[in-house]
Amino acid sequence: MMRFLNGRTRFLALAVALVVCGAAMSQTTTSRLDGSVKDQAGAAIFGATVTLINVATNETITTTTNEQGLFVFPQVRSGLYHVMAEASGFKKTMVKNVKVDVGIPTTVNFTLEVGAITESVEVTASEGQTVINTVSAELNTIITRRQILDLPLNGRNPLQLAGLQAGVAGNAGVRTSVVNGLRGSFNNITQDGINIQDNFVRTDGFFGLTAPNVENVAEFSITTQNVSSVDGFGVAQVKLVTPSGGNEYHGSAFWFHRNTSLDANTFFNNAIGLPREKLIRNEFGVSASGPVFRDKLFFFGYYRGFRERSASALLRTVLTGPARQGLFTYRRQDNGQLQTVNLLQLGGVTPDPVTTRLIGLTPTPNDFTTGDRLNFAGFRFNSSVINDNDLWGFRVDYHPLANHQFEAVFSQFHSRFPNDTFNDIGEPFPGLPGGGQRSLRQLGSFAWRWTPRATLNNEFRWGFQRAPVAFINREPFASGFRLDFPLVTDPVQNFLNQGRNSPVYEWIDNATWVKGNHSFRFGGQWRRVHVDSFNDGGIIPIFTLGFNQTGNPNPLSRSAFPGGISTNDFNNASSVLAILGGALNDVSQTFNVTSRTSGFVSGASNVRRLRQNIFAFHGGDTWRVRPNLTFSYGIRYEWYGVPTEANSLALLPKRRDQGVVFDPNAVFDFAGDDVGRAFFSNDNNNFAPSFSFSWDPFGSGKTAIRAGYSISYVVDNNLTTVSNAVNSNQGLQQTAVLRNLSGTVGRGGIITVPPPAFKVPRTLLDNQALNFANGLFTIDDDLRVPYVQQWTLSIQREIARDTVAEIRYVGNHAVKLTRALDFNQVLVRENGFVEDVLRAQRNLATTGDPARGEPLQIFPRLGLGGLLNNATIRNLIAQGEAGQLAAIYLLNANLFFRGFGGEQFGAQLTRDFFSPNPNALFTDLVTNSSGSTYHGLQAEVRRRFSQGLWAQFNYTFSKVLTDFEGSQSNFSAFLDIRGGRALELKRASFDVTHVVNFNFVYDLPIGPGRHWLGATGGLAGKLLGGWSITGIVQGRSGRPISIVSARGTVNRTGGDRSNKNTVLTSLTRSQLSQNTGVFTGPNGEKLLFDPSLIGPDGRANPGLFQNPNAGQLGTLGLTQASGPQFFNADFGLLKRTRFATPLNEQTELEFRAEFFNIFNVSNFFVGESHNINSTSFGRITQTFDPRIIQFAFKLNF
Repeated sequence: MMRFLNGRTRFLALAVALVVCGAAMSQTTTSRLDGSVKDQAGAAIFGATVTLINVATNETITTTTNEQGLFVFPQVRSGLYHVMAEASGFKKTMVKNVKVDVGIPTTVNFTLEVGAITESVEVTASEGQTVINTVSAELNTIITRRQILDLPLNGRNPLQLAGLQAGVAGNAGVRTSVVNGLRGSFNNITQDGINIQDNFVRTDGFFGLTAPNVENVAEFSITTQNVSSVDGFGVAQVKLVTPSGGNEYHGSAFWFHRNTSLDANTFFNNAIGLPREKLIRNEFGVSASGPVFRDKLFFFGYYRGFRERSASALLRTVLTGPARQGLFTYRRQDNGQLQTVNLLQLGGVTPDPVTTRLIGLTPTPNDFTTGDRLNFAGFRFNSSVINDNDLWGFRVDYHPLANHQFEAVFSQFHSRFPNDTFNDIGEPFPGLPGGGQRSLRQLGSFAWRWTPRATLNNEFRWGFQRAPVAFINREPFASGFRLDFPLVTDPVQNFLNQGRNSPVYEWIDNATWVKGNHSFRFGGQWRRVHVDSFNDGGIIPIFTLGFNQTGNPNPLSRSAFPGGISTNDFNNASSVLAILGGALNDVSQTFNVTSRTSGFVSGASNVRRLRQNIFAFHGGDTWRVRPNLTFSYGIRYEWYGVPTEANSLALLPKRRDQGVVFDPNAVFDFAGDDVGRAFFSNDNNNFAPSFSFSWDPFGSGKTAIRAGYSISYVVDNNLTTVSNAVNSNQGLQQTAVLRNLSGTVGRGGIITVPPPAFKVPRTLLDNQALNFANGLFTIDDDLRVPYVQQWTLSIQREIARDTVAEIRYVGNHAVKLTRALDFNQVLVRENGFVEDVLRAQRNLATTGDPARGEPLQIFPRLGLGGLLNNATIRNLIAQGEAGQLAAIYLLNANLFFRGFGGEQFGAQLTRDFFSPNPNALFTDLVTNSSGSTYHGLQAEVRRRFSQGLWAQFNYTFSKVLTDFEGSQSNFSAFLDIRGGRALELKRASFDVTHVVNFNFVYDLPIGPGRHWLGATGGLAGKLLGGWSITGIVQGRSGRPISIVSARGTVNRTGGDRSNKNTVLTSLTRSQLSQNTGVFTGPNGEKLLFDPSLIGPDGRANPGLFQNPNAGQLGTLGLTQASGPQFFNADFGLLKRTRFATPLNEQTELEFRAEFFNIFNVSNFFVGESHNINSTSFGRITQTFDPRIIQFAFKLNF
């Protein structure tokens, strides 16, 4: 298989191939409309003419029925249509205002009455358009324009409505929700056919990078399961469509407002008497649509502005006024009284002009709850946060001929966040320069539709999305260096600039051919993803203030402090003096390469340019076997090109087999297409079949039994995973550190850091010479594309006019999911170290010294005898953390092991005693080592808009099991490699057993033209009529939680290992569940567990929960209980008043009030892992949003 990476020739050849071959409805903005034409006796009418008329544009398409009386329009743009059927000897019949939704089949059935063709019959869409899906087994739902406009949306992002669909679950908002138990990265979201996701960081399942908004989304569909061969690059498919213009002019102007005074305070703010946090938001804009030339050229345009002002409460640490003068206060050791000395005099130090000026920029303390409260304390302030953004765009539709249509869509979102307190890079103190972020996101989609005849049509589409984001510090660092202050907050924001852009380019060609009872779909798609990133981290040298052994020795001595001074106070005094005197301790600077031959370049940013091509072909058929039975089948082929770095600035081991993780002599070299070394081998056999049927057993159009099976290949988060692997091996970036500096900041102490030596190829031993924490990252050469097998069985039934009920079983199995594992787990059981730790533990308990008592076997063979007098070492022994002890020794190999310098300290052991690969701390291998299973029962009742009411209710009962939910990097080491996946199989963190959703739009039947007071006119009519209420109600059971010890008893801690080692307990799962929820503690605090499970010191009750000891693992198991339940109700009240103007008789003034969490329910938020050793075990400190009120005015015409 070609790589599709070398030159324009192959690209042009592929583009031509796509146009020639055609495609089906993959990533399109169209849908299928079909139906039947029968006489009153139920006999099929052959050769009847069926005409489809677009209500907005007057565009007309015609076809005829086949021998079975069936017709189909295979690619129809979403919108309102009149559908007309006529045949000789029958009255002409028209079904008016049929709604065609994106990506969801529509069925219209005709029963023609005998009569002259000049006679006509009109029926409503409610009568002629079926509410049952008798064509497709896909589990899909349409979110209509009315829902988007009228439902209360907190944030006005239509994608929030995706969270209301059966099978969608989450713990922290819709953005991070998952579909049917699958990773969020398995979703595919498009707008006007073009992918709008962040294709580098894909963990948020419902995040649209191009900022979808109420203004630029006409409707969207979401397919949650059993997708056909026409859709790919994921499982769940979300298709958004931009509104289009028609033959009538329409427009709107709007203003939405939020204010602090309208909102409720949070539960915990109320509990401690804090005021509401400031929030003032204004959202405003306009839209307009209409014809440029009637029936030919149409436009739609919009603008939306967003202005938000809030405040972020920050706490900094500053020197007190006396300390800035050198006056240091401490508590004497002899009598406990306070004593003040002049450090400048004691040390014979002159204040440094640079550090004195910088300290002078900071305020004096106003909060004495932090610091030592004598010489340094807190400064608390509200930092003003500005969040401004603008969204604008347009759509143009051109119909030059009946069989040719052109479409162009463009949008731009410009975001400014000048004081980024969320990422803690904003102003360090009021008025001082800080860091912010800005982004400019664009989407373009351009299409040409061609219908050479009624049974054949084709759509070619090209588009792009790009979203460069930059985090920029307004501090210019004109001096060429940065300073790191001890004890206090740095007066200058030391953050350095970084950013990235991950544009997507897509070429798509879609075609459908209708032949008899078959609708054939075939074709392909090409998606090209770029990731261009830069990171200036560390490239400006940073000097640490402080004293050292030789260059700047500490001029203070403890004996000079009257009455004696504690170690902690003496260290604080030394730090204060170092600040005042500008004493330099060390300097560090990060160096990067700019090419494979540049070596390290001072001041060069870390720039990487990832590239990936994804390619797909597919073919399928929808076969209407009988009017009441439809089979759909097809196959899709997807080819995911191996990512590459454009300049091969990537390092991977030369050895490609998995055994490299145990090779102490592993050699790293450049990898990528430029050097002819792909990161891993291509996966060329990704064929994804699909099969489904939809059967109306009674032929009445009121019941459908649907079932299907399909395979979907998924993008996952592999670009980030691969990037992390190839960029984390040492060699292309290196931080140089110079220690024992002399001099001061303002008096000649600033020096230049020379670039380190550059060496590639390089060995593991070269990397260990830099830092014993270094290791090896590599990728399985046979890394495969993950895929999902999915199946479903459902029954639909029309239970009332315009209302359908459905119950379905949904299952899936995700296979070969990406997970990177560390194969260099520390050795502690095989070598007797666990037993030696237990001996030392017993010695420590009985004699107070781990070395006295039972003779030790391993510790004496380490350098310095294992340093058993060290407090950290003793604490780990007491806690039985054999794995973490081994890791500490490995991280300090120069002290404890032969071959690295430990010989001079009596070391007898080599590093391979604790490490399978002695020249690496870790050896991470990206593999297909994960998977998941999901089973769910989903029930739903839907009512399409009729008689003033639209409603949807659904319930999901489900369970998802996995060993790893996925992450940004997909790196997750086993807690214990001997236990592997089986030890970590659990309910996923996003497994929510019960989920209930209800949403509705109801036009109150009061006022002119309504059921009650329908004859009321004049002012009274204006006041009484036009009222609507809307609502969204959600409820769910709690998220899975784990109770952990977080101790390194068999493996080192760090990463996510800590939260996998659970506890020993006598409680059963049932008992634990009964004692988990929301409880009130003795002091009024909110607790996740019954107070009886918590000890008096805030830790877990030791009689119920115990830590595993050395060599042991917790026995409780992960995710054995669930956290607090969630309930939320959002409501909206709308009043629309119509009035006439000289230009338009349909002008409408709309007022709306929206109440988010109207009942102000305190929904408590908890994380997954809860550590029994924490003094705040089970303490709840967070809630979801309290009640928020929003008002709006709109003018519609």
